[in-house]
Amino acid sequence: MSVARARELAALAAVATATLTRATFAQARGAEVTEGARYEFLLTSLERERPKVKLWWTGWMLGYAGLTAGQGAAALFFPEHGTRIDATVGAAESALGVIGMLITPHTVTGAPDELRAMDGSTPAARAARLRRAEELLEQSAGDEEDARSWAPHVEAALVNYAGSATLWFGYQRYAGGWLNLLAGTAIAELQIITRPTGAGQSWRRYRAGVLTAPAPAASWTVTPLLGGAALIGTF
Repeated sequence: MSVARARELAALAAVATATLTRATFAQARGAEVTEGARYEFLLTSLERERPKVKLWWTGWMLGYAGLTAGQGAAALFFPEHGTRIDATVGAAESALGVIGMLITPHTVTGAPDELRAMDGSTPAARAARLRRAEELLEQSAGDEEDARSWAPHVEAALVNYAGSATLWFGYQRYAGGWLNLLAGTAIAELQIITRPTGAGQSWRRYRAGVLTAPAPAASWTVTPLLGGAALIGTF
């Protein structure tokens, strides 16, 4: 082989090596950007949903606590005996509402802080952070699905029917029993249907590879208050 031919082959090899290196680097950079975009979508979705869930949870928690305190005071101090009985049953049901809110999972409220506290200085750390972000959004979506499943409807119905049956058959408080059943059912159903569902929407978009935020929409929650309710909207 001539010297010129050898130099030509060496030059071609160098060009091929440089081209392969640039392609490999570009592919690596593309993977990094994709991973970063996925993480940012997950984090943004959790941060966007957190205030809605906090408002929902805090509002209903305070509402049930207020109903418990107000009806408890009426049960102790109201002059009419029948009304005290109605208030006692109502206070017991509202107290169960407080307990229900305390045990209701709301992963999304602490998820962004957990992710921001994780290390992201190395590729392995960023990969672990991405996996955790996926887990947190999936768990948040699961929280929403559970909160709107058949189970809370059945649980609320059992509590309200038990309270009303106590008034009907234990104390012959028929009007009070019906009022308790209707009001308790309405409050429980409002709590269920006003549960925010944004995490589930974001999780479905993420699994479909759509890394853009859904169009903003108004959301509402209804908070029970002593003697009424408050309608709260977020835009």
